[in-house]
Amino acid sequence: MAEGLQLVLCSPLCFLVKMYCQAQAKMLKSALMDFYDGDMLSKAKQQLFADFNNIIQQVGIDFVPHIPQRRDGDSRTQREVDDMFTMLNVLDERLLFSKLPI
Repeated sequence: MAEGLQLVLCSPLCFLVKMYCQAQAKMLKSALMDFYDGDMLSKAKQQLFADFNNIIQQVGIDFVPHIPQRRDGDSRTQREVDDMFTMLNVLDERLLFSKLPI
């Protein structure tokens, strides 16, 4: 294994990162919410949030959109999936997508 690579086992994140550039966002969000339950998506968001913050701190980016760590309410799953897409968009726009763990 190459030096500096981190391995993270999370099925929703694996699916999301693999399909992020290959599928339309609307279809991908729908597939995530249909296939995975809210708890799995919440854990995936927490993992992505931790990885996102590590990358942002390493690179030294000052401005990132506010992403709440925890969501409650009726549309919790939808908002958590939207938060994951926000984090991936920020990484993709700054060409940091490849720094995500495998």
